Amino acid sequence: MQQRIPAEAVQRILLSNIEGELSVHGWEQLSVMINADDDLATVQQEGDALLIRGCSDSLELWVPFEVIITASQIGDDVAMENVRQTELRDVGGDVSLKNVHGEITLSNVGGDLEVMSASTVHAGGIGGDALFSLVKSVEVDDVAGDLDLREVETAIVGNAQGDLMARDGVAMLRCSNVAGDCAVRGSGNAELLLENISNDLTVSGAASIQVSNIGSDCQIENSAGARVMLGNVASDLTIVGAATVQVGNVSSDCSLRDIQGDVTIGYVGSDVVLNGIGGNLQVSSVGADAQLKGMHGSVEIGRIGADLHLQSDFPADSSTRCRVGGDAVIFLPRDANLSIRATAGGGVSGRAVVSSSGGNQVSLTYGEGAAQVELTVGGELVIRGAEDPRSSSSWGWNDFGRDMADFGRDMANLGRDLSREISASIKDATSSWSINIADEVMRGAEEQARRFSDAQQRRSEQMAREQARHMEEHARRMEEHARRLEEQQRRTEERNSRRAGEWERRLNVRFNNREWSMDPERIDRIVEQARRATSEGVLGALDAVEQALKNLSVTRPTPPVPPDFPAAPVPPVPPVPPVPPAPGTPPVTLTSPEAGNDQSALAEENAARPPVDIEQEREAILRMIAEGRITPDEGDMLLEALG
Repeated sequence: MQQRIPAEAVQRILLSNIEGELSVHGWEQLSVMINADDDLATVQQEGDALLIRGCSDSLELWVPFEVIITASQIGDDVAMENVRQTELRDVGGDVSLKNVHGEITLSNVGGDLEVMSASTVHAGGIGGDALFSLVKSVEVDDVAGDLDLREVETAIVGNAQGDLMARDGVAMLRCSNVAGDCAVRGSGNAELLLENISNDLTVSGAASIQVSNIGSDCQIENSAGARVMLGNVASDLTIVGAATVQVGNVSSDCSLRDIQGDVTIGYVGSDVVLNGIGGNLQVSSVGADAQLKGMHGSVEIGRIGADLHLQSDFPADSSTRCRVGGDAVIFLPRDANLSIRATAGGGVSGRAVVSSSGGNQVSLTYGEGAAQVELTVGGELVIRGAEDPRSSSSWGWNDFGRDMADFGRDMANLGRDLSREISASIKDATSSWSINIADEVMRGAEEQARRFSDAQQRRSEQMAREQARHMEEHARRMEEHARRLEEQQRRTEERNSRRAGEWERRLNVRFNNREWSMDPERIDRIVEQARRATSEGVLGALDAVEQALKNLSVTRPTPPVPPDFPAAPVPPVPPVPPVPPAPGTPPVTLTSPEAGNDQSALAEENAARPPVDIEQEREAILRMIAEGRITPDEGDMLLEALG
């Protein structure tokens, strides 16, 4: 059915109950063209609205550019282009919208959604993937699949159950939850406010990054002016280029480079690698090694579980305080101007060191001592510098304990203070979203600080349990392996016993007063060597050996198959024609009972086969002898049998 309706007074078109596909095209004419595969139940105009209802098949419309389209209860796909404004509800299939100049409102789309070149989009309940391209503003409540934002200025997302990708100039992105990975590629001005990323987060070209929780790795780069605030990172954290960094918790490794301002971190579960920190550094706890290079401000680390490598400018009036569980190496700048107070459980070494024996406390002054460095080191302390200290001294354990009591208390409280500060900042940033991620981070940090004293003991106990479990599993596997070997040995012995019973007597072959004695293993080996020679290019080797054995009336038994395993099918072997004996060859005498008794049947079978190339087969036997595949004695027997 095709129908044309004048539309000078039509401002809106209301569509509903379309069972098939719906296509709408904008055009310059002031009329509506209707093209339907079936009759429509209702086509009528009410005021400035045109009502079209009830189509059991597909419907295609051409409408004026300035008309507003409202459609609901569409059973299949929807495609619209070059219209002013549209509202869609309850679409069973995919939706494609292009060049919509006004507002787009979508709800309950069963399939994928694609919007290209639009002003504003409000969408909720997308059943598949969603793609927005060249859209000024996007608000999406829920996307069941992946969400792709391309050249979208502003995006507010409730829940993306797949991956989220924002690229090509996103200016502002807010998102409550991403069930997959999240990747954002901005132009340097992107502002990100994210609550929960279940997997990896990758950011490039951002001006502000605030994330409550990251379920896996986090990588931030090309964001030199960005203020980074992260609550919890469940795996590794890597940041290359940022203005300031605040992180509550990093479960694994943490690597920061080229940070212009301050860096504040609550807890790091494994290694820390920091390079080029322009401001002050505060870290509550590091589970393993800490490598700090290019520090330009104060450094405070409450606890380092393993070794410390520190290279810093130690600027005047700065303070460096660290508690190290392992060894520590301190690299001093040229013309150092600082004072060091340190205790080490191992030796202390360096230029003009007071003592290199274990259990020492030292006080060293370089220049005027403008910067303060306080260290407690469980292992060796190495101080590397180009100059000797201006003054040095040492004192006993008791005196040092009294002098460092305040230092120990301050370091113990550092973790709790940092956690509260970072969590409060993130909570303020995400409070409008009514998410309690920041509170959970703060509670977790405080709980970790409270249990800090026995963390090492729990880790040791866990490692011991894991080791015992591994040893038990290894013993179980070894026992199972031994049982299988014993079972295999038993089956092999049974098979050999059966074969020994079948080949109890040996086969004796006599030619010209020469006699050969063969057992099953020897025959099997000869045939196996012939098979290998054939596969490696010795033409006719297997045929020659089998022909010789047939001439001797020797039949190799089929090895028995263990009952636990089904026998593999054996491909049929093509018949090998016999070779008539050369004139003057003496008859073959078979003294074994296993030799065939029906010589006439064998002669008839051989007579029915086509002749073979005897010289080729003899040449194959000779090559096998020359290559060491069979012994000369075995070769003589085979050549005699071939004739």
